[in-house]
Amino acid sequence: MKEEMAADKSQRIQMIAGVMASIIRIHKVLKICPLCLQADLDQFGEAYWHRTHQLPGVLVCPIHNCLLLEKCHQCNEDFMDQRIQYPALPTAFCRNHHALSEMVRIVEDLRLIGLSDFSNYILKGGYSEYNKEQMYDKYIQRLIRLGYCTATGRVKQREVREFFLSQYNPQFLTQIAVKLPEDNDFNWLSTILRKSRRSQHPLLHILIIQLLWDSPESIKLEGASSPFGFGPWPCLNPISDHHHVNVIPHVKIKRCSNTRRPVGTFECPSCGFTYSRRGPDQDRSAIYTIGRIKKFGPIWISQLEQLSKDHALGLRELSRLMKCDPKTIKRYLIGSISLKNEVNNLTNFQQRKKKRKATPTTKKSNVTPVRVDWAIRDQEINMLIKDAIKKLNNKRVSL
Repeated sequence: MKEEMAADKSQRIQMIAGVMASIIRIHKVLKICPLCLQADLDQFGEAYWHRTHQLPGVLVCPIHNCLLLEKCHQCNEDFMDQRIQYPALPTAFCRNHHALSEMVRIVEDLRLIGLSDFSNYILKGGYSEYNKEQMYDKYIQRLIRLGYCTATGRVKQREVREFFLSQYNPQFLTQIAVKLPEDNDFNWLSTILRKSRRSQHPLLHILIIQLLWDSPESIKLEGASSPFGFGPWPCLNPISDHHHVNVIPHVKIKRCSNTRRPVGTFECPSCGFTYSRRGPDQDRSAIYTIGRIKKFGPIWISQLEQLSKDHALGLRELSRLMKCDPKTIKRYLIGSISLKNEVNNLTNFQQRKKKRKATPTTKKSNVTPVRVDWAIRDQEINMLIKDAIKKLNNKRVSL
């Protein structure tokens, strides 16, 4: 974009910026803030047309939150046409000598104020370090965190459209001259959130940025595209000396077959403790959450072997020391070959051992089932049919 602007009489600037074939119409009349007009006159002795006030969709001054004027409210006279190459400087009065500084109207609509703030931030180069692909990645990252996109990057277009319409009503979109996104896969909202080579108008991007983030600066704090953030992640082995220490460098991400949500598996390289949880993480505290323990690791098992040799320790005491459920201790002790002899020495384990009841066996019947000879059965039915026909013929009544 900068290279095209530096070139002499370049015709590609509007096409690259998405203005050429956009649904956003170019505003024909220059706009002005009456408070900025008075401030310019007091400071410089003359006023000038502010770039921020001329941006599409901007109806409020980002400095004073004042409604921008397009024409005089008393005589309904339009201001300068912005299509003129060298427009005259604005004055404190309209052509009919009405004072513009008296036409101040403070706007309280937070959506209009936010749109003006976001537009002013971008105009001053707020996102100049991002190209088109990087901004698309930012959108996907945020949608994943909000639950409107899968871990593989598939955007839930219908849900995103509903979310968009819940924040921007048709009246607001009409006010800023933006077309309502239609209920199909080819509307402008779906096109922006789909990796496409087609450029879209900056105002449409500003609406999406304002929808996904609270402030213009928040987009720079968005992490990379990962439902579990970036590592290293903490080891959650409760008996290790590095509990809650970030020592896990990698995460394996799969998809839950039931909920289709991402599932991350974390394995500690030091103790072998392996756990998993469903994502995406909503905040940073989620890294200390265990959804399921897949493997306790050799250090945990070795500690259990040492403690199980003390016959004075029961099942509950072992579970308290190992910081897990008693059924987990029981399962690991039974499954360990080296600990099979130690299981019988646990007092509580012997007391809580379940007695298996023998299931009653059903007696087999000596009666042999009789099989039907279908050929004989057919002959018997055939004879019955012939007898029935003879009886009917004998009862035939003569007319």
